[in-house]
Amino acid sequence: MAAAGALLAALTLDLVAGTVAKGDFPPLAAGCIGGGLLFIGLNNIVNDFGGFLRKASTTMYHLRKQEYRKFRQILSLAKRTDVFWVVG
Repeated sequence: MAAAGALLAALTLDLVAGTVAKGDFPPLAAGCIGGGLLFIGLNNIVNDFGGFLRKASTTMYHLRKQEYRKFRQILSLAKRTDVFWVVG
């Protein structure tokens, strides 16, 4: 597995160095930003359909986020009630 990562890194550096040497940095930067945004969007779609279960860390993040949303919902409901009196 480490050899595949080293090969990918070498290939990436070779492609990026050639592109920068030609002066084509703006399209390279746009492609990197576009690819990153595409990855984030697709990752969120996969997670919305249960993809968060693929790793323990993303499962824990999802569960904590659900718990936080429930807490915020309860807190917003509590703010609307007349149970709490302001003593001044």
